[in-house]
Amino acid sequence: MNTSALSKTIPETSENTIAHSNSFLSLFKQVKKDESNKLLQLFNERDEKKNKLSQMSEVFKDQEYKGLVNYFITGNTKDDYHRYNVSRLAGELFDLEGALKSLDASYWSKAMTLTDVYDVMPEKRRDEWNDKIRNHDTEPFTANIVIPTLQEFLQSRLKFLAERVDGIFRGLSGVHVTNSSYGFSKRMIMNTVIESYGCVNHTKAGLINDLRSVLSKFMGRGDIHHSSTYLILSEIGHETGVWHELDGGALRLKLFKKGTGHLEVHPDMAWRLNDVLATLYPKQIPSENRKPSRKQYSQPIKTSLHFDVLNCLSDLCHWGKSNRCSFRREKETSQSVIQQVIELLEGLGANYNNGTFHFPYECRPVINQIIMSGCVPEKQSHQFYPTPKVLAEHVIEHAGIQDGDKCLEPSAGLGALAELMPADTDCVELSELHCKVLSEKGLRAINDDFLKWSTQTSNRYDRIVMNPPYAKGQALSHLTAALSVLKKSGSVVAILPASMRGREFPGFCCTWSEVLEDQFKDAGVRVVIGCFDKV
Repeated sequence: MNTSALSKTIPETSENTIAHSNSFLSLFKQVKKDESNKLLQLFNERDEKKNKLSQMSEVFKDQEYKGLVNYFITGNTKDDYHRYNVSRLAGELFDLEGALKSLDASYWSKAMTLTDVYDVMPEKRRDEWNDKIRNHDTEPFTANIVIPTLQEFLQSRLKFLAERVDGIFRGLSGVHVTNSSYGFSKRMIMNTVIESYGCVNHTKAGLINDLRSVLSKFMGRGDIHHSSTYLILSEIGHETGVWHELDGGALRLKLFKKGTGHLEVHPDMAWRLNDVLATLYPKQIPSENRKPSRKQYSQPIKTSLHFDVLNCLSDLCHWGKSNRCSFRREKETSQSVIQQVIELLEGLGANYNNGTFHFPYECRPVINQIIMSGCVPEKQSHQFYPTPKVLAEHVIEHAGIQDGDKCLEPSAGLGALAELMPADTDCVELSELHCKVLSEKGLRAINDDFLKWSTQTSNRYDRIVMNPPYAKGQALSHLTAALSVLKKSGSVVAILPASMRGREFPGFCCTWSEVLEDQFKDAGVRVVIGCFDKV
């Protein structure tokens, strides 16, 4: 924005004069264009409200009007107690100095929220600023004060990052020997994450939020809101003694009944934390703790969600214990994020209509699990292509399931086949999230890799109905595994690639359907239904 445009935006009578235009230009280089325009708008709004407050104060300081105020008090209060207290304060109520302090504090809060200053601040600095705003103890909201302050904050991102890491490190328990004194190790322990009366400790939640935020910076996943971490801790607090994976495997957390929290940072993240910490304490962090390990660590195949999406999920309005939820602030959320949330939840079985999602199961536990893990299964690597309803019904007809049959759906996904089978059908599924959906649907979910599970289980089944993954020969591997866990006289009915049609399997009577075209919306594959009866 040039100086002439700026002069048209700010009135000459404003405290925020054109003399500060160069500072504005410098600040605009560090913030988004829409944010800078909103900041200019805040200055204008504040000046207009200051003028109106000044006028109101002058009017009500006039003795004639001051005497009339009492009629408003006595006419609009219900009892003597409130009349007395309001009347007692009436003389001070229109004091201009106090009103302007409140006005300035409110606009500082808006300006801090407008930029990403709060998001990059360490918890301690945020608390200090929140106290100033709450107590109306801020500096006047004028350009010559606000702009240099925001500039300093925005230029101090790296410093704030280091302070955040230092605050996390200092917040670890001092009595547990597992906590390293020379930097972050894989396992860390933090006291009183949950208070004795069962509530989340606000300060410790802030430190864990700082840790998640720093890790998100390393992974390029955007910013995270404190409310998301508070929600996660509240949920985990009801399930103590169990590890919970957060943020795509970057962090694991386990809470205990006494309130202690155990945190595990992925080794690839731990050395990065130590590297940042070394900017503050270069002589105290050993060099070997600031380098990646040569050891390779496997990660689950998942898609990490941007925190804008996770924040939107955290803000959804749930309709009690039901299968409905809706956007709380749809108009204030970018359309890109809205669309990502719609696609995500529709992929989990929801129908979206006029801002409300309708699920075939209670949705809150599933959405909370997404918020906690920060991830969803990566579609291609999981080969997740849900079975269409018409095709599923056709396959179940071929299966000929009888009363009392023990049934299985391998690699069950969201259970499109199992939903049409007996209630006690076993569903083996690799994705934890999909297992959560299966459980909420009332199905029996086994969270495991079917190929591995089939070699270890002693279970045997009368009927197995399946839609296996196809890539890299997996259809044949999964079919072979399914055949291995059949009872005598059992049968498998499978949706398979058309290229497998006519294949024989020793010990089984094999029959095949005609080739079926365009059965799957997102995959242009030709398929057949194969029936394999054990003889």
